[in-house]
Amino acid sequence: MRRRRKSRKNDTPKIAALSVVLACCAGGLGFTAYQTMGVQSPDQYGCYHGIEGGTTTVIVDNSEPRWNTTQALSIQNYFSDAYDTLPFANVLQVFTTEGDRLTTGIPKPSFHVCGQPESAEDLDGINAETGSAGFLRTQKERLFERVMQPELDALISPNAEAHRRQVTQSPIMELIKGVSSHLEYGDKLVLVSDLVQNSESVQACKVKGHLPAFANFRNKSLYQERLKPSSLDGVSVDVLMLQRKGYGRGGFTFCTEDELRRFWEEYWADNGVTNLNMIRVRHGMAGGT
Repeated sequence: MRRRRKSRKNDTPKIAALSVVLACCAGGLGFTAYQTMGVQSPDQYGCYHGIEGGTTTVIVDNSEPRWNTTQALSIQNYFSDAYDTLPFANVLQVFTTEGDRLTTGIPKPSFHVCGQPESAEDLDGINAETGSAGFLRTQKERLFERVMQPELDALISPNAEAHRRQVTQSPIMELIKGVSSHLEYGDKLVLVSDLVQNSESVQACKVKGHLPAFANFRNKSLYQERLKPSSLDGVSVDVLMLQRKGYGRGGFTFCTEDELRRFWEEYWADNGVTNLNMIRVRHGMAGGT
C-alpha cells in the first residue's frame, strides 16, 4: 500500500522574516560602526590627539637641601589645585633638575597630564565620547589618582630615591633658558625652588660676589651668552620660593632672603614678565632646611 507523502508547509514567510532580522542586525552594526568611526579617546595622560591648548610648565629644583614635610605638603596642595583648575586640553608638564636631565642641554619633562573636560560642551566638535558632568568629574579624579599622584609622590617625597636627587648642582637659570624657547604668549611658568643658583656658571650665596644686583649681573657676558632665556613676554609666572633657615651662614653665607627675592624679581621683569606671583613657602616647624 503506497504511503501518502506529507505535504511540506510553505517556509517562504519564515525565510523572509529571518532575512529581515539579519538585515536589521547588519544595519544596526553598520550604523554603530559608522558612529564610532573617528571617535576621539584620550591617551593615558588624558590628552586628545590633535587638540591643543595652552601650556603650564613647572620647573622643580630638586637640589639639596630639598624641602621638609611642611613644605612638601604646600607643594602637593599647589599641584593639586593646578591640576584641578587646568583648562581642558591644556598641558601641565613638569621638568626637574634631578638626575641627568640636563646633560644633553635639551630639557626632558619628567611627566605631563592634560586638562580634562568639565562638560559635554567641551567635547563638542571633536567627535569624542562624552557623559554627564558627574561622569567627567569622576574620570578627571581617576586620571589624577592613576597618573598625577604617583608622580607627585615620587617627586616630592622627602625620602626620594637616590637617582631622583640632585646633590651637587642647582642649575635653575639653565633650565629656565632650556624651556623658555617653547613657551608662548599666554602660557604659564611655575618655579619651585629656594632660588639659590648653583652650577658651573654661578654659585650664588656660596661664593662672594656671585649674587650681585641683577642690574650688574645682566651685563655680564656669562649671562647674556649662556643663561639669558628667550623672551617671556606674555608668560605668567608663579614662583614657590622655599624658605631656608640660616641665611647669612653655611651654604647661604653670602646672601639673604630679601637679596634673593629682589634679584629674581628683577630677573623676571628684565625678561618680559609682567604677571609675577612670588609665593613664600615657609619651612614651618618640621625641619632644619
